[in-house]
This record gives sequence, structure tokens and C-alpha cells, in this order.
Amino acid sequence: MNASGTDWERLNAYVDGELPPDEAAAIAEAIARDPALARQVATISSLKAAVNDSAPPYPGQLQLRPAHSRRMRRRVTALVVAALLLVLLGVAGWFAELHRAPPGIDLAGELHREWAGARSQTPPGAAAASRPVGLEALRFAYVPDLTQVALEFDGVRRISARGSRGLHVGYLGPKGCAVSLVVFEHPGRREQPLTALDTGQLRAWSWTTGGASFYLLAPTMDPTRLASIAKVVQRLTRARLPLDNEAVLALDQGRSNAAPCA
Repeated sequence: MNASGTDWERLNAYVDGELPPDEAAAIAEAIARDPALARQVATISSLKAAVNDSAPPYPGQLQLRPAHSRRMRRRVTALVVAALLLVLLGVAGWFAELHRAPPGIDLAGELHREWAGARSQTPPGAAAASRPVGLEALRFAYVPDLTQVALEFDGVRRISARGSRGLHVGYLGPKGCAVSLVVFEHPGRREQPLTALDTGQLRAWSWTTGGASFYLLAPTMDPTRLASIAKVVQRLTRARLPLDNEAVLALDQGRSNAAPCA
């Protein structure tokens, strides 16, 4: 067997154990008869052993991560962190908004003082004639008629101050009480529950429903009486219903047990 190209390939395959059994047996017989062929096989085996000894260990399957892939992962991570931060800020803002005293109490207090001061200088019944026109202006919110529980209607004033639009509804009680219901228009504002407000100088109740914020003020009224009125009015403004028997009974009982206003 000469060391031609084909024979050299067969010898390599023989050393690697890749030949069929019959061909491998034929080459083995030839090696036994031909010393030159035996030297060739020994040389091939030595070369292969040297190459295997000098090769680095196989590291296992590699997962290539190109630079653009790493940049993409960093961008995705940054976007996820930014999204989580926005969610956390939104939750914090919602929580603060939910537990913050409703805005507008200072303006509502000023409106009440202005009305009460002017009312003290106005002859009784002088403002009552404005009722039909005044209530027509109250289109963005529902205000129940409280005259059934001895609160005399004393007119409606439009509000346009400090960027707020709304109305001031005045009532006079039989025990000298001046009651203000101030309504600010807030389209899209979320519902807020009935909340007691006490600024130190002013006691009031507030709630938001139907895109309007309500403030019920009567600084000189008995606090229990004011609370009973606030609960009834808040329930009726949310349901947009007139005074029912339950509301009339509750307000009558509160009035009979309340002390006169200072």
C-alpha cells in the first residue's frame, strides 16, 4: 500500500477507528507485512496524540452575547425600572390625594363670612326672591331643597375666583344659624367621601361627587347638628334625590336637640 492521498486518508480513518471492520482488518494485515506502512501509521498516531495534548480543554457549549445584545438588555432593564418608578409615584400621589384635605376650604370660608356679614345687614326675606333664578344656575351639581326642615333659603351666588367656578347657597336656621353650602365645579374629579374639616378657625364638612366638590359650613352651629345635616345632604347629592321621610326625621331630631347658634 503506497502513501497516496487516498491511502493517507484511509490510514487516518484507520487510526481514528472510523473504517468498517473489513477494511480495518485488511489494513491491519498490510501493516503486519509492511514495516514502512507500520511506520506511517505510527507517525499519524503520534501526530494526533501531540495535537490532542496541546489543545485547550473543551469549555462546553458557549452562549455568545454580542455587545448589542448587552446594550439591549440594559435598555430593557432601564425601561422596566422607569415604569416601576412611575407606578410607585402614581400610587404615592393617589394615596396623598385620598388623605389630603379637599382643596377650596379657605375660599369656601371666605365666601361664608362675606355672605353672613352682608346678610346681617339685609332685611329678612330680601334675598329670597332670587331663588328661581339662582337654582337654575346650579346645573353642574344637585342640591336638595332644605326648606322642609326649617332652613330658610337665602339665595344663590355665582362663584368665579382663584380659578374656581361654582355657587354659594345660603340658608338661615330658626335658631339664628347661618348655613352655607358651597359647590365648586370639578369635572372629572374622583369621588371623595364625607370628611370633617377643622382648620382651627373653621369647622366644616366636605365631599366630592358627580364632578363637584361640596362644602357645608356653619361655624356657630352645634357640631352634632352640622354633622347630621352634612350626612343627609351628602347622601342626597350623590343619589340626586329630594328630601325623603328618613332625611326629614333625622334633621328634625337634630334640630330639636341642638343648642342655638352663637
